[in-house]
Amino acid sequence: MQTAKQGIVDLAEYVGVSRDKVLAGKDDDLANVNLRPPGALDWIDTIASIKFEDEEILIFPLDGGIEGYLLHGPELLQNCNKFFGYKQFHMEEWASDFPTFGFHIDIKNSQIEIWYADVFSNIVQRLQEKWQDWKVIDHFDRFEAQLENLKGRLQFQTEDTSK
Repeated sequence: MQTAKQGIVDLAEYVGVSRDKVLAGKDDDLANVNLRPPGALDWIDTIASIKFEDEEILIFPLDGGIEGYLLHGPELLQNCNKFFGYKQFHMEEWASDFPTFGFHIDIKNSQIEIWYADVFSNIVQRLQEKWQDWKVIDHFDRFEAQLENLKGRLQFQTEDTSK
């Protein structure tokens, strides 16, 4: 049994429709982006983390999905204000809902790792087009990959097992 990990793209190809016909090319219409936290604590959808050239790691709680940030390409890093980053981040202090998306950018190694609990069509290829010469690793729904990269600096909500 095949799965549709790329959503509509997999379904279209299965029935013989070209992926170009179903993918929107509106990435250039995105507004300037920054890594400022959301206006309300419970609006966090995405956890971003960046390992800078000097090995400093900062965590950015964000609203919206990964596409709205990463499809800007390296411009995202040019607009990055470290003031909004956290050295440690405890999600349960901000929101009760678990985030839906996450990404980790390692600038020195030109690598981006993503995870998401949603369906994305052709996300790795779209990111590779914007982040040329960068390695993009798709962890699908394995959020633990970001925890591993951050080595205890990020803590998600703990599951209530008493229910």
